[in-house]
Amino acid sequence: MTIIANLFTGCEEDDSPILFSTENISNPLNVKIEYYSPDPSCVPRMYYITANSNQSEISIKCCNFNQIAIDKCDCEEGSDWTAKLIDSNTIVVSFNEIEKDNDQETSILSGYIEVSAVGKKNKVTTGINIIRLANYNNPLP
Repeated sequence: MTIIANLFTGCEEDDSPILFSTENISNPLNVKIEYYSPDPSCVPRMYYITANSNQSEISIKCCNFNQIAIDKCDCEEGSDWTAKLIDSNTIVVSFNEIEKDNDQETSILSGYIEVSAVGKKNKVTTGINIIRLANYNNPLP
């Protein structure tokens, strides 16, 4: 019986990745979220939030962990956004308006949020890449 019990515990699955659902987008023309799950699976899964230069906000809720944490939040100078945890598993990313400079072309500013949760076996992390299109006020495609 001990051998059979060890076989079943030895086959325990790895912790599932952190998954989010979109709770609210203040203006869907200004911000969008995409999930990228590459093949092969050894490459990390990532979320991408893209926003134009207009003010907007997106809230995303973790749907498979009750409690998450923001471990790291880095943004390129001038990208003008913030991320905060508003409850145990919901993140709000707020984008301030970036003033249009008619002498400049659209530029891409980037940022990154690292989110973690405690799984059954280990700490689970995922990344959210932030892409900010400065000097771009048109609706996102």
